Amino acid sequence: MLTAQQLLDAIWGPAYLVDHAGKILLVGRRHWQSHVGSAPGQPDPKSLVGRNLFEFISGGDVQALYRQILSRIRSDPEHVWELDYRCDSPGMMRALRMTVAAVADAEPGTALFSSQILREGQRPPLSIFEYDKAVTLVDPSVPLLVICSMCHRVLAEPGHEDDAASWVAPEQYYRTGGSPRVSLSHGLCPVCYAQFMAEVGLPARQPSA
Repeated sequence: MLTAQQLLDAIWGPAYLVDHAGKILLVGRRHWQSHVGSAPGQPDPKSLVGRNLFEFISGGDVQALYRQILSRIRSDPEHVWELDYRCDSPGMMRALRMTVAAVADAEPGTALFSSQILREGQRPPLSIFEYDKAVTLVDPSVPLLVICSMCHRVLAEPGHEDDAASWVAPEQYYRTGGSPRVSLSHGLCPVCYAQFMAEVGLPARQPSA
């Protein structure tokens, strides 16, 4: 009989089991290094077991919506949630698709998170993805840059005071003179936020970023 750990290890991509409150029960180990572990600041999968998923989710809106997803999975075990997102490292672009589904014959609310890489490719290194070197101290001289946790677009300040801020790709942010030394704040752009809200069946509002 196969164990749950063996099944998780067989999944090609990041995979983990959580309970209804977000406690991490098991993590797929076999492909962790090639899919996640190569990104700066990523922990060893063994160290994740017993910790809470929400320790690793930045941004109030993002956390709130993940809680909505877990609540939906618990109340409707037949529901399967999918979302495309980005998981970039300094010199690599990665587009993934996350699936969240209830686990049959387990405690109510137990969910399997699994992701598959849709495409990836190299690019010139971008310093905003060097999370282990990120500026963490509150420093008025360091710009605060909001990044969407899902698509990795950033909220760029306008070049002219009459222009509106806009969500742009990190490459465009740098091309237009964006500072490489920033303090990151995670949130959701309006497009990704609307997708989240539609998935959980709630009316959309402006994300707080």
